[in-house]
Amino acid sequence: MKRYLLAGSAFALLSAVPAQAAEVIFTDRTAFNAAAGAGLTFESFETAQSGATVNYPGFSVTESGGANFITHTSINSFFTSATSDGANSIWFDDNGNSLATFVFDAPITAFGFDVAAAAAGTMTFSGGAAGSFALGADTPTFFGVISDTAFTTLQFDMSGGPEVGFDALSFGIANAGAVPEPATWAFMIFGFGAIGGAMRRQRKANVKVSYA
Repeated sequence: MKRYLLAGSAFALLSAVPAQAAEVIFTDRTAFNAAAGAGLTFESFETAQSGATVNYPGFSVTESGGANFITHTSINSFFTSATSDGANSIWFDDNGNSLATFVFDAPITAFGFDVAAAAAGTMTFSGGAAGSFALGADTPTFFGVISDTAFTTLQFDMSGGPEVGFDALSFGIANAGAVPEPATWAFMIFGFGAIGGAMRRQRKANVKVSYA
């Protein structure tokens, strides 16, 4: 009975470890794909859509604060530098106040895409993750994030403009079979050590010595 109580106590100890919210930012698609694992949804924006909000399977993209109009390159091919996969991408004319908001139908933990701007500047992101990264002129740059906390929204604000485009979007739930973090391993080892030590002490206490 004591063994079960000890095991239960150790399990409770491990379960009580608070989850640390964390996010990892990627600038390399190969590294992002390796970390996220298989199963992400991929969108190349080959289906023509335009408007303040465009809808694709699993998510929508909205431009606000500016012209409020997202253009597909098959409709207007003025800004083609954003196209990195297939023949098309989506883009908008950033007037300096524009925000691009991605909203997902279901919570995700992994997001990655190629983003380009007609002029060099800084892209700031917020929502499910927060930070910034630099963009060169007319050069698609990969951005990716994997979070251990699910989210449904990411918003992007470009400082340079004037045109900003997106392509080759991957999103979904990152690899659920990831290796535990070092802190988790430490608590597991501590818990198992506590169980082993307590069981050894119990065996020693139960030893009976008799003399003839």
